[in-house]
Amino acid sequence: MITTTNQQSYSLDTFEGPLDFLWYLVQKNEIDIYEIAIQDITAQFLSHLDQAMELSMDKGAEFLSVAASLMLVKSRSLLPQETLLDEEEQELDPKFAIIHQLVDYCKFKGLAKALSDKEEEAQGFFHRGVRPPVLEKPPGVEHLSLEELSGMFEELIVRAADNPISLIHEEEWRISDKIRYLRRQTEGGQRLSFKQLFSINMSRGELIVTFLALLELMKLGGIGVVQETETGEVWILSQPDQVQ
Repeated sequence: MITTTNQQSYSLDTFEGPLDFLWYLVQKNEIDIYEIAIQDITAQFLSHLDQAMELSMDKGAEFLSVAASLMLVKSRSLLPQETLLDEEEQELDPKFAIIHQLVDYCKFKGLAKALSDKEEEAQGFFHRGVRPPVLEKPPGVEHLSLEELSGMFEELIVRAADNPISLIHEEEWRISDKIRYLRRQTEGGQRLSFKQLFSINMSRGELIVTFLALLELMKLGGIGVVQETETGEVWILSQPDQVQ
């Protein structure tokens, strides 16, 4: 059931209303996904962020979940189909959709930072001018940049293409819960592998919430994400003192 109460309305050439209702119409083939400008949707959401007095991180994650679903369908619609298949066989291999999907997805690269900055303003996590602690780099590893993490996240979104699509508020994943999970898994010097955190069966909604929780803890300086230079294994550490 679609819930539209107290949701942001988006105004497009072919649609006006909340984002989850747009996704519902796309699923019902009542709106052509090719006519939807995802860039316009993103711009309107960011404009809403600038004007909002308060921001729920979960609302931001909900936006990312639905937008990623729209983006996946649109990327598939842009791919040429040289042969007609039965309806049950028309699912495209995600690896062939990556080119078009990443073109649209690059528009979201700065969104997690915008959400994080807005949450900081609303909650007062830091006093103005105070920076989060800088974690020292242990021998044999390299800290991953936000750009590298974004690239890894894009791959996760593509990988999740075969998982069932559902809206994030139906799954009830919360960023605060994922933050607590990350803290538990990395307390006492424990380390958590990137592959373990983002399991293969995760839906796109859970992937997005988990990734935003990871970014939030990195911003606070509570954890670091490092990659072993020899094996390429990526680890999440509370205090990256050593990687063995």
